Amino acid sequence: MDITTSTAPPKQKLWNAAKIAEMYGYKDLDSFKAVIQKSVEVLYLLDIPYWKHVFPVYKDDLRSQVKDFEMSRFACFLAAMEADDKKANVEEIQMRIFKSVLLAPNQKNIFKEIERIKLRKDLSDAFQVLNKTIRKFGGTNYPNFMEAGYKGMYNMRHEALLKYRKLDIKSVLYDHIGKLELSFHIQKIIFVENAIRGLEIKGQYALEKNHEKIATDMRGLIMRNSGIKPEQFSIRTSLPNVIKNLKNIAKELT
Repeated sequence: MDITTSTAPPKQKLWNAAKIAEMYGYKDLDSFKAVIQKSVEVLYLLDIPYWKHVFPVYKDDLRSQVKDFEMSRFACFLAAMEADDKKANVEEIQMRIFKSVLLAPNQKNIFKEIERIKLRKDLSDAFQVLNKTIRKFGGTNYPNFMEAGYKGMYNMRHEALLKYRKLDIKSVLYDHIGKLELSFHIQKIIFVENAIRGLEIKGQYALEKNHEKIATDMRGLIMRNSGIKPEQFSIRTSLPNVIKNLKNIAKELT
């Protein structure tokens, strides 16, 4: 006798992951699990308890084997955004999902910001690693080290850059820039980190000069390939506001 045990609250409306996988054009649940995992990672990134949105369904009371998953409507939204858009049904289903809950136009667009949130997290992680490396190789003033990077990449100091881009002086620049600009910063940090370790660059002055040089090279790369200066990239909606809005939508769709 096949008995299944769900871990979901009895009154919460949920959708069966195996059926969703079939709708999206995946051959089975196993091939869809990567999409579920990405959805869980986004929930974690947004600081939304994933255990309120994705529930394993076990084969028996012993909970020894997961048979399926049950997903909240918000988790289904995330799965739609993370699914392979090359599959014939995915784009159509995304539109159907948006229409089914009557999202406002700005709410529809907010799901496109998830990739920017991921990149911002990657940048924060890269900065943490770089900060440790700077200290290890004799850096004593991290803010000055960062200013060298701004000078090289934007040809101005941090405060002047915020004013130029019409941002509040207390703003965090990286919360207001787009995916492409975030990607450039991540790449720059990788180059800086590798140069410090590979060339054994030591001392505050040498570290700052290395950062400024690599940032200047990145500036040239951007200008050659995009035709515009890095400081002329458009400003985006503050990521803390984006995350707040996504959390509000998650509450509505739990």
